[in-house]
Amino acid sequence: MTSSRKVKGWELRQEDIGWGRAFAHLIPLYPLFYGYKRYTLTPILYTFFGTFTIGIVAGIVTPNMPKDKAATYGAWLSVIATPLLTKRGIDQAREYAKLKLNQPDNS
Repeated sequence: MTSSRKVKGWELRQEDIGWGRAFAHLIPLYPLFYGYKRYTLTPILYTFFGTFTIGIVAGIVTPNMPKDKAATYGAWLSVIATPLLTKRGIDQAREYAKLKLNQPDNS
């Protein structure tokens, strides 16, 4: 038997169908609040590993670019990628919650 907090988090995830929560992840500390209320780390992990990978690729692709320009491009790329990656993480968390809610014993 699962706790009622987990079930409430799974139910709250089902309401996250738009882009608002994904863009809200640009606000500092909001990802932690979201993860706590929805009982998930998936969007945070998608965003972290996605932007890390983008940073590595950007570092490889732009080795001869001046550091100030590279930092500016990296910052803008991070701002653009965060909602996209977060939305994918939220969708993945919703699918998992849907599976858990449809199980007869919710375990």
